[in-house]
Amino acid sequence: MTGTDRRNGGPRWRDITRALGVFGGLSVLLLALFLGAPAGPPEHGSTARRPSDCTTVYISYGNQQSPYKAFAEKLGDQIRAALPEVKHVENPDTDGGADNLYRLEDPGPQFHDPKATRCSIAMTKLNVAVDATYGVYQFNPRPTLAEGPATPRTQNQIPGLQTVGPAFDDLLQIVVRDRNITRLEQLCGRPLSIGLPLSGSRQLTAVFYRAVCGQEMEGGQEKVYEMTLDHGFDLLDAGAVDAVIWVNATPTETIRKKIETHRSHLLDVNVPSYVIDRDGESMTVLDRMNRDWKNFYGPRAGGEYRDQQVVLSHEIPAEDYGTAHDIMTIGVPNGLVVRDSTDATLVAAVARILLSRENRDALTTSLWSADRTHRHQLADVGKYVYDVASSLFCYVPLHPAAADVYRQFGLPPQSCGTT
Repeated sequence: MTGTDRRNGGPRWRDITRALGVFGGLSVLLLALFLGAPAGPPEHGSTARRPSDCTTVYISYGNQQSPYKAFAEKLGDQIRAALPEVKHVENPDTDGGADNLYRLEDPGPQFHDPKATRCSIAMTKLNVAVDATYGVYQFNPRPTLAEGPATPRTQNQIPGLQTVGPAFDDLLQIVVRDRNITRLEQLCGRPLSIGLPLSGSRQLTAVFYRAVCGQEMEGGQEKVYEMTLDHGFDLLDAGAVDAVIWVNATPTETIRKKIETHRSHLLDVNVPSYVIDRDGESMTVLDRMNRDWKNFYGPRAGGEYRDQQVVLSHEIPAEDYGTAHDIMTIGVPNGLVVRDSTDATLVAAVARILLSRENRDALTTSLWSADRTHRHQLADVGKYVYDVASSLFCYVPLHPAAADVYRQFGLPPQSCGTT
């Protein structure tokens, strides 16, 4: 899709097909990860050997309560180790996933760096990056409906977004105090805390609510509070809301502490398999959410649309929050997103970090430092880019420097051909 097509919201006429050589490539990748080194030497003239233009790198992950805070800090350390010319790493405080993407255009007025836009990385739900590419939802050009501490006053489409790779899947977590709330439909029309206005939590919760309740949330009105996780729990403790809904990596330390010290608990419902009967139609929440995606993006994406699940089924292990058993929920892939103008050497370095066993272990430890035997793992690059979430990496394509690194590790070229 050309820049003009994207600005006009037109479809990109590319057919998204799964690479036939993925399994052979993955075996090479597994060997490389085991050895903790690339499967082969960098190609001649690789961007990995060129000096980076960046002396400061900006990694936007959300606010201080995000479990990705420690991940972003560790990633910053790894970038500085890989690129000696990078002297500083900054982490702007943001509303969350959508705001992180806006920071690729401008990290913030406190930073006076002419290279900032070329040296910025955003952590976000990859479905939110698709929204930004098409200029919808939180990127529909209009004033933001409610104000958060870092919310831009006006929303806009963001052209030129590209992916570096996956990080982890963000999971829906619902915390309640009332033991009588046992069904998802009981959340409909009730006061809820749903995350900041430009957070990925707020966006996915809106889709979840629509699937369960058959109507839109009352954003900006009395029954829906767009707040940080801490403020949401304050409202839950005060009885002002009936549930706090959060979509992020698990376990979230704030949720863990609140469950331990307050009379709240994770709602024990099998969300993906939960059946909603409405208008003579019986469908699971998971199927309704994925149909919502298909109905919305099928017409917009045109020839590039692929009928692939974007909302996935996941489990929250019992040890995360001390529940009696694992709790099934839904989630979406989170990943690292940049602009097409981002420094190629920086992108290549991050791609190599995502494939290095040693670096992946360090990033895993940073996310789950309190539980070294945690069952969660970082997303497998080959599996997600070329299989599980392949469509997301075509709607928002791989940065060429990342694609070059993955080929060096034996992964096949991404196939998002035209029709």
